[in-house]
Amino acid sequence: MKRLAIILAAVAAMFAFSSCEKTVEDQIVGTWDAKTAEMTIQGIKMELDLAEMNMALSFTFNSDKTGSMKMTAYGDTETTYFDYVVNGGTLTMIDDLGDTINLPITISGKNMTIVFDEELLDSDGKMTFHLEKR
Repeated sequence: MKRLAIILAAVAAMFAFSSCEKTVEDQIVGTWDAKTAEMTIQGIKMELDLAEMNMALSFTFNSDKTGSMKMTAYGDTETTYFDYVVNGGTLTMIDDLGDTINLPITISGKNMTIVFDEELLDSDGKMTFHLEKR
């Protein structure tokens, strides 16, 4: 009987620890600052250091599924507000007009990658932002 109790306690502990793993929906909450970006146009890849270009980009994702994107370039700052949904590796952002964009994302610890593809950029390239959580 004592052995059964030990086995049941071990199984319960295993479920308790495995259920603590955060989902992408949980991990995205917070403020993320873009550190670098990659632009690929017609197969040519360019690395961009946003600080060197006097630019800053940050995303804030709130737990109530609202968020904002703040972009600063040469001293001018623009903030856009949105609602969002995360489904696996896709971030869907909905602006105040109801327009949506779907962005592939990956999160690993305090690092996130967001990809804007050719359809969003109206070009034949893509732009990948590498962000770090504050």
